[in-house]
Amino acid sequence: MENNRLFLDKRVPSPLIESSYLLDMIDNMVFDFIYHEHLSYFSILPLVRFFEQFDMQLIHVHEVSTKGGSLRYYWARNSSKWRRSSNVEKLILRETKAKININKFKDYEKKVDNVKSRLLELLEENKGGKIVGYGASATSTTLISHFGLQEYLSYLVDDNIDKVDTFSPGYHIPVYDLQKMINDNPGVVVILAWRFKDEIIKKIPLFKGTIIIPLPKLEVIGCG
Repeated sequence: MENNRLFLDKRVPSPLIESSYLLDMIDNMVFDFIYHEHLSYFSILPLVRFFEQFDMQLIHVHEVSTKGGSLRYYWARNSSKWRRSSNVEKLILRETKAKININKFKDYEKKVDNVKSRLLELLEENKGGKIVGYGASATSTTLISHFGLQEYLSYLVDDNIDKVDTFSPGYHIPVYDLQKMINDNPGVVVILAWRFKDEIIKKIPLFKGTIIIPLPKLEVIGCG
């Protein structure tokens, strides 16, 4: 078993990059990270072929949880002492089995569209009451835009004080602090910052309305 610390040691003569991992993005449904800053998603097989063209090899990959699943990539010249680690082989096998092709992306598109349809149905059912979005990040903006949530959200809530009393990009949805939501006691809260759902739910233990968590799989908590 490789010691990952070895590959993070500054003494290791290898370049290093970290990037969101394509297969994790698909499997973990983190499409909301796709926006102007995140348009490139690496995968192992193309990188292996790329380095081969320059007499180099991918020697190690270190899996990290950043952005729904990322990889740190290390490579070296073929003439160096470094040899490919088992982590690289493991991910090559994973990608080969997954068959990352156009059908994979079409299936991914269908999954996203299914979540969108089900979410909009729920919001239509609750359109008569107040609906609040929890989270005002860049990823929240992606979800709002792609799912068309701007028509349903009365306002957004965010824990970052720098975002309070601002407006969301594009749709200019007002952003308030958590106390505003607690005072209003809306009928529905959509947790746009879904990666932090557990922490967010702990902050609103007395909330009696419906909590909707859109991703990675649509969840509904409460009876509304």
